[in-house]
Amino acid sequence: MAHPYEEVLETVRRIRERCAPGTTRVRPWIQDFADYAFDRRQVGAAEIRSQVKAADDAGAAGWMLWNPRTRYTTEALAARPASSER
Repeated sequence: MAHPYEEVLETVRRIRERCAPGTTRVRPWIQDFADYAFDRRQVGAAEIRSQVKAADDAGAAGWMLWNPRTRYTTEALAARPASSER
């Protein structure tokens, strides 16, 4: 994943654009594993945080981590403020 922020931002934006406004909630998968199929690019905490920020910036209704081995990068998941504190 060469551009984690841009890839998630554009994907969520396009889905929301194609769906009727207000009727569809988009919740993307956030990649939390190495790209073993193509160039074997590593995905670490910085890439995960970039994807999460992109999902938030694009108006996603949350996000879900995806790791086929269920081994997650916990340091990427810093505590976030409650919605009333934002």
